[in-house]
Amino acid sequence: MRARKDVLIWSLVGCAVPVFWGILGFVFFTARESIWTDIFWCAVMITCPSWELPETGWSWLVTPALNGVLYAVIASAVLVMKKKNPFVR
Repeated sequence: MRARKDVLIWSLVGCAVPVFWGILGFVFFTARESIWTDIFWCAVMITCPSWELPETGWSWLVTPALNGVLYAVIASAVLVMKKKNPFVR
């Protein structure tokens, strides 16, 4: 039961990541081009690969959902590996 809760939590975190980056993107929209804006967009692309989807009317809903699914799959994989590893309690 704990594993399901962990996967659900990571799924919700995954849904929140593109919303967080979207808000910061609006704040930094007028920022001059610098190393910090490059770092910002690299962080966005690493933590939210679904950001690269083509812009449509549905992308505002699909991007958080896909990112949540991605985070849930990664959390599930980590939990399975952790369960099968005899050296981890």
